[in-house]
Amino acid sequence: MFLQNCSLHSGYHYPLLRYWQSASCTLTKENLIYPIFVSSNEDANEEIPGLPGQRRLGVRHLVKYLAPLVEKKLKCVLLFGVVDESLKDERGSFADSAKSPVIGALTLLKAELPSLILACDVCLCSYTPSHNCYISNGSGAMDVEKTISRLAEISLNYAKAGGQIIAPSDMSEGRILAIKQILQKNGFSREVSVMSYAAKFASSFYGPFRCERRHKFVKSAAIFQSNQFTPNQLICCSGLVVSDFAVLKCNISSDAVS
Repeated sequence: MFLQNCSLHSGYHYPLLRYWQSASCTLTKENLIYPIFVSSNEDANEEIPGLPGQRRLGVRHLVKYLAPLVEKKLKCVLLFGVVDESLKDERGSFADSAKSPVIGALTLLKAELPSLILACDVCLCSYTPSHNCYISNGSGAMDVEKTISRLAEISLNYAKAGGQIIAPSDMSEGRILAIKQILQKNGFSREVSVMSYAAKFASSFYGPFRCERRHKFVKSAAIFQSNQFTPNQLICCSGLVVSDFAVLKCNISSDAVS
């Protein structure tokens, strides 16, 4: 079953991914992933108060902003979409629409900075008016089937646009398997990796990200995250992801490349 539903090749398809999975424990620039907050406003170029040194950028400023960092050996970026409230709906339709900031950034960076590995955050919270990470049913609770299906659909469209790593930060159970299966079905199982966030802590360190993405949570995001004082729960979370055939897990850093 494992071999039927998972391609190990996606975990080391690119030289950078092979480097990440090497035995060395040395921390270098190649180990860092740089977060980019892409605005639905193509002309945006604004400071992010909660994340010193980071900016909210429209696609027209991306290449100019990233080119000097690529010259300093930046290898990978993680794209987060930030969209206007008027563009949101309960299904998160704008996440992978033709005018999506992430889709636009993927197309542009693939052409202009081809050496970059392009990772894409996948979650509904930035694209729904409720700011929740899921599609709700009539009573306001999570509709698991619809949520996972939608996350897989977004992942596929990011892969089609040039995404090389899918990073589903929502933490919905079962989404890794759904994403891997839809990528495999559409011929992306070898060239697109899935970064599973196998275990995610309920932490105040997420605060700046939430503020930047204008999250006003109806329910606490902690319901999807693990308590750092319960190691057995973390082991269980990681085990569930392994059973979903995830093949890549790495650390995210917002540190600037020097």
